[in-house]
Amino acid sequence: IGLLGFCVFTASSVMPLSNSDRTTKKVRKPAHQNTFGFEHNPKSKKTDKILNSPNEGVCRRCYEKIEWRKKYRKVSNN
Repeated sequence: IGLLGFCVFTASSVMPLSNSDRTTKKVRKPAHQNTFGFEHNPKSKKTDKILNSPNEGVCRRCYEKIEWRKKYRKVSNN
């Protein structure tokens, strides 16, 4: 312990960096651009069940989230 209670680190007490600290993220554009949007199977039973589920009595933000989940079929299996 050094002056005024601050720790003094020596070269031997410093811990080396982990691999995750050393890596850097490479930022670049996607390799391929989507040529068409997502299309679900319009005649499936699951699609009918999802699209016919009620979406009432919720705030606007929740309503929009639910509609997005319906559109892209990002719904839970329950």
